[in-house]
Amino acid sequence: MATQRGDRMRVLLDLTRWEGQELDISGKFNARAGDTQDLLPLWIQDNAFPVDLRGWKVAYGGTDSHMVPHYHQVEIDQLKSYRGDQQTVGKFTLAFDDRTFNVPGAWNQFYIRFIDAEDNTISTVDLTFGVFDDTFYAHAGEAEDSYVEQFQKILQAVANAGDKAKGDLQEWLKKYKQSLLDAIAEVNDPKNGLYVRYQQLLDMTKQIQQTLKAAQFHDRIFQYATVQDMKNATMPLPGDFAATQGWTDADDARGGFWRIRVKRDGEVPDGKNTILLSTGHVAERNYGIVQDMEPIHMGTVTYEAQADSTGFVDQMPPVHMYVSKYGAGIAQVDVDEAGGSEINEVDVQPVFNGDKCEIYISPADLRFRMPDINLETPTSADCDGPNVYVVSNIYTITLSLKGALAKDFTIDKDFITEYKDLMVTLN
Repeated sequence: MATQRGDRMRVLLDLTRWEGQELDISGKFNARAGDTQDLLPLWIQDNAFPVDLRGWKVAYGGTDSHMVPHYHQVEIDQLKSYRGDQQTVGKFTLAFDDRTFNVPGAWNQFYIRFIDAEDNTISTVDLTFGVFDDTFYAHAGEAEDSYVEQFQKILQAVANAGDKAKGDLQEWLKKYKQSLLDAIAEVNDPKNGLYVRYQQLLDMTKQIQQTLKAAQFHDRIFQYATVQDMKNATMPLPGDFAATQGWTDADDARGGFWRIRVKRDGEVPDGKNTILLSTGHVAERNYGIVQDMEPIHMGTVTYEAQADSTGFVDQMPPVHMYVSKYGAGIAQVDVDEAGGSEINEVDVQPVFNGDKCEIYISPADLRFRMPDINLETPTSADCDGPNVYVVSNIYTITLSLKGALAKDFTIDKDFITEYKDLMVTLN
């Protein structure tokens, strides 16, 4: 080896000043091929200030004259301490191992790299020097062997990692296969398997469909061709709704909607608005559930709201409409049947606007109440208290605004025309 001791012979490396430069130390350090303990005294500074090297590492290497790569790393704390070494002020002796200088000649590149305690590379310094030849050195070529050995170690590490990955993959495949088998077993379980549950749901669905078909759940309106068909049916129960296409025939334009309820004590159904069913229940005519056809505008009532006995004034009083038929005499709303009158209440739809009430009626409802009714252009319209009397031939239409004073009535000029057109449609 070729090393001179003493601080004056230490190689001074300034981590700041020498960064990116190349330092020639051939005058202070020269190695000989075959040396096994090459020592390089170093003094490390940072911008001329000493550096505490405790916990640091130093890496060195490069390519020798035979283009063989070298890399070595050592912890400075683990290096042997020589005279003058003091790591707290940056002084230490770098010992190269016996595989560093195996071949003679000038190195193509040689560097020393300093790594702090946090594994941060602080600086890399390039050095220039040569290795003297030694004809008695019988181990020439060991550098190449070292490089091959290092490469073989890397390959072995890769192979080991591959074996581990292969083992992990096989273990994962084994667990996956078992999980898949467990899932299949759960699906095919004869008691609680998914397939069994699916079949149970299908059976339940079929039962529900059969129940609905039998109308055990009354979630729809029962439909019949005639009233007699509805009377003979056994299924509609109280709370259900029924619809008839006609009265005696499906196409007689006297169909309607009915609400099924319990028969009241002492009640005698009239056979027109209330029908006694074979089940003992009653079907009550419901004119509001569905409109048979669009209502037509009959006219406008002008009224004055009146206070009741408590002082309350209803600005939108209840409106009722009655149709009376007389065989002879002067039309009067209160004439009883013995006097030759026939009175029927007809559904009416009032639309309020200030002190005026627009009257809309359903021709189909009017036709059902009095099948033979034949209205002509009214001959008079008189107001008396809460009532308005509209006279047409032997018919009187009475509008009653409860709790109000009827002051005037104006019939729509197109009422009779629209009414007759709709009567033709109903016929």
